[in-house]
Amino acid sequence: MWDERQAALQGHIPEVVSTNPAHSTLRQLPKYLPALFEWSDHHGRAIGAGYGRGNVSGLVVVLLRLYGPAPLNWLAKAYVEVMRGTPLLIQLFPHLLRLAADWYSFECFCRGDSWPGLELCRERS
Repeated sequence: MWDERQAALQGHIPEVVSTNPAHSTLRQLPKYLPALFEWSDHHGRAIGAGYGRGNVSGLVVVLLRLYGPAPLNWLAKAYVEVMRGTPLLIQLFPHLLRLAADWYSFECFCRGDSWPGLELCRERS
């Protein structure tokens, strides 16, 4: 709102906030590269395990739908209908939250902030 208090702001000069100069993390890359590879290896194994669990559970559901007894057949059909009826974004939401948390930890790594892998790097160096 513009009122009589605006005149007091006419000569106002905001103070400059000093920041540390940006430093390149490329010079520190050899120091942190082993932790980065360990981080990616862990996530690669998690993705592979997820594919394996998905394939096995999908096979179980198909076999229950085709050859299972009536109650398990009905349960498998209900599961498939719920999964088909739920939008993919809703199904992926927990995974996207985890990905966002991992990306945040990686950005902290790039800034040099606290990151779980940094302790491992500091121990190795």
